[in-house]
Amino acid sequence: MARKDFASFVARGRKRSLQYEAYLGSAAWKCKRTWALVLAKHKCEKCEAHENLQVHHLSYENLGNEYPIDLQVLCKDCHEAVHAA
Repeated sequence: MARKDFASFVARGRKRSLQYEAYLGSAAWKCKRTWALVLAKHKCEKCEAHENLQVHHLSYENLGNEYPIDLQVLCKDCHEAVHAA
């Protein structure tokens, strides 16, 4: 990959990252996050912990228009393990 192409690739990644961070701070995401927590009965879907819950995107294909199947409630430890795998 040419240096100019690589710089463009990195810039696009940063832009997407900033857009994702903005989305996670939006009222729309907070509503979907709450909805996911309610559906999961406020527990980790892997270990059933009730603390330090996070909502993990299984797919980014529908980002902004997520379906329940796109999201998974995980505790912090299970979420980190998923990203480490």
